[in-house]
Amino acid sequence: MKRTVLAGIIILIVVVSALAIISSLNTKQTSSVGTPTTVSSSTPNHGFEATPVPVYNLSFSVLNPQVTEVSGYNGFYNNVSQGLSLQVNMTFTSRTDQPIIIPVENLSVSYYNSTVNLHSWINSDDDYSSIQQQAFNYSFSLNQVTVQPNMSNSALLTINLAKNAPIGQYSLEINLGKPEVTIDNSNSIVPYSEVDGLEIIVTAAK
Repeated sequence: MKRTVLAGIIILIVVVSALAIISSLNTKQTSSVGTPTTVSSSTPNHGFEATPVPVYNLSFSVLNPQVTEVSGYNGFYNNVSQGLSLQVNMTFTSRTDQPIIIPVENLSVSYYNSTVNLHSWINSDDDYSSIQQQAFNYSFSLNQVTVQPNMSNSALLTINLAKNAPIGQYSLEINLGKPEVTIDNSNSIVPYSEVDGLEIIVTAAK
């Protein structure tokens, strides 16, 4: 009888010890999973967010008095007649407290239709380079614009329309390069470029 009781006590001790060991192992495994350590990047981002925030605004104003803006359509200009030298003032307004340099690269036709439709000015993948060659040549007064902190600066876009430019509706893309921002006496490139657009309706020469 004593041997039976002793054997039972020994078995009980073994079981309790085994449970204690298993519990200890589970606790170690749980603590090793934990919350991952966040490793900070050594590459400075100079304050630029993952989602780019524009460092400037761009607005247009046409200097030709006979050219009118289509009511309710900002940047959409009518009465751009064949043979006209269209002059568009491009005003860049800084949204940062650092100097910025904005490359002004080129202009291209992204849409053309001989029939005017105010709801069909969305850019397409078609090639309108031949239309552009027939319609006009252009120039910028500056190939880069420097804007001081929280101030504005301008460049002049001149579009010389041919006397026989195809009549109709044009979407024009103005391609601007990646802005360069001066931070702590060193230059940093903003990691995105910008495309801005104008819409013009070319009419017959009067």
